[in-house]
Amino acid sequence: MDEESTKVVQINRAKELRSLTSVMISRQKFLAKMGQTFAGARDVFTVLGYTKLLTYEHYYARYLRDNIASRIVNAPPAATWSNPPVLIPRKKNKTEGEKFLKSWEELQEKHSIFYNLDRADKLSGIGRYAVLFIGLRGGAPLDNSVRATKLTPDDLLYLSPYSEDLAVIDKIEDKPTNPRFGKPSLYSITTGKDIAGVKSFTLKVHHSRVLHLAEGLLQDDIFGKPRLESVYNLFDDLAKVVGGSAEFFWRIADRGIHADIDPELELQDGDEEAFSDSVEDYYNNLTRYIKTRGVTIKSLGSETADPRGPFQGIISLISGTTKIPQRILLGSERGQLASSQDRASWNELINERNVTYVGPKLIRPLIDRFQQWGILPKIEYDVEWPILQPLTEEERSVVSARTASAALNIAKARNLGGLALSEEEWREKFLGLKGTAKNPKEIALATPPVVEKEEEEEEEGKEKKEGEENNNASSDS
Repeated sequence: MDEESTKVVQINRAKELRSLTSVMISRQKFLAKMGQTFAGARDVFTVLGYTKLLTYEHYYARYLRDNIASRIVNAPPAATWSNPPVLIPRKKNKTEGEKFLKSWEELQEKHSIFYNLDRADKLSGIGRYAVLFIGLRGGAPLDNSVRATKLTPDDLLYLSPYSEDLAVIDKIEDKPTNPRFGKPSLYSITTGKDIAGVKSFTLKVHHSRVLHLAEGLLQDDIFGKPRLESVYNLFDDLAKVVGGSAEFFWRIADRGIHADIDPELELQDGDEEAFSDSVEDYYNNLTRYIKTRGVTIKSLGSETADPRGPFQGIISLISGTTKIPQRILLGSERGQLASSQDRASWNELINERNVTYVGPKLIRPLIDRFQQWGILPKIEYDVEWPILQPLTEEERSVVSARTASAALNIAKARNLGGLALSEEEWREKFLGLKGTAKNPKEIALATPPVVEKEEEEEEEGKEKKEGEENNNASSDS
């Protein structure tokens, strides 16, 4: 590199450093105002011990050590990838569709694509984003774009997820005429950072070799919203309630004992030490007696605290903020399944996530790149998601009973000449079936014969008369 080029690089780095410093100063000023009330006279965050400037390290530490935090981060990806989608080739060429599905299944089996997407999905929820590094065979520099179009499935070497902490954005596309304007164009990916005895190394990687995962984008296409950000303060509150009640129990559940020694007692050599040892054994070695002579032992009492009220209030706020129902967030306290309403709400949320984010932002971009590079055949396809949480045995029986009852009513209406819906409408709207039944009389056959009004009255009269005779016979006996 000549002297002129070196000077240009140094100038650009200086500009980037000034820009970064300006952003950090602005962010510090903004965060300093958080929690201030009464025109800055009271700082609620400081009083309550809340952290103002949250970094990836804060979120990651909370994820590792806090059970509720890890549940919040893991729950959406677990619900999504435990029921992965199915790729459906569009019906144009059956042979090409079969070839596409076979290649996809081989890739999925060899590289565990959904498993690695699940890992990257969780990492992106801890921080603001994560990446899935796509390793390809070949000697091209990693900081260059992938231009190959005739790769094979064997040329896909690995898929490696990296967190925001290990995949730092080096450069952003700054040309307004570029379709990727405002998006990352180069990453610095570090490997081996947390492995003891191994020297870490960093690679410059072009964006075409990376799948960028960021959920909850707002102002830009880079940084999503960490799943723990909105409830981070509540975890501090929860720690105070749970940890405080545990400490209170430890201190107050058994206040200890008071040993009242008779002032007239003459202690022999070793008596005081023996008495101390006896008390120590009582507390530490679970000995249930204390040897005394001239000593009166009195209990200082005990007391317990019930943290359920504050705990439930905090959990309700966490559940409402994250949109995770409490039964799903905590699991059932008595081993029961989540209520049908909670499950339906959760499934609706996950289905919306799958359709609006996972499918179009994760799965399609990855498969489209495979097709562009020649790893997968180029064919139009759809991403179909399975039904979440199939009906239980009890729920299926209820649906079947109601469907049978409705079919019976439809058949009765047909026989009475008052059918409001045609058979085709009934089957399509309520049964999800198209066309007419194979046997057009199948519904009518399930209907009991229609009894005329006079015959009904006659039958009712006979039944009433027989009932009265039976009652009279019982009274005589």
